[in-house]
Amino acid sequence: MPLPQLGVPQASGIWLAEIEKEWLESKFESNVLSEIPDIYGELLERGLWPRPGFKYGCRWRVYSEDISSQHAPWLVVPNCESPKNWNEACLAARLAAGVNKSWLCAIKFNNEISFIELCRWSPGKA
Repeated sequence: MPLPQLGVPQASGIWLAEIEKEWLESKFESNVLSEIPDIYGELLERGLWPRPGFKYGCRWRVYSEDISSQHAPWLVVPNCESPKNWNEACLAARLAAGVNKSWLCAIKFNNEISFIELCRWSPGKA
């Protein structure tokens, strides 16, 4: 396996989620064009551990280390799936704050991936 954070070890080998499979295929097939595998790959190449974030209403919950040693500090959403109005954006930021995570929107621009954090602010808190 090219990166240790890919897949889930099983007795018969390593099980890959669909996004992991797409990302690996995109490395070997030049005709696969999608921002989601590119963002996923960027997370992996930064040494992060992305896992499905369905329960938090996002694409991935992302760990900075092996998932058995910590809670995920980030919730990541590709721009194509990000909130499209302020009500949705506030809801996403509120949910992330409620579970002590940072909400990040991943944006691909000029073949580079950038991350923008959206957080709740409360008067009187720094």
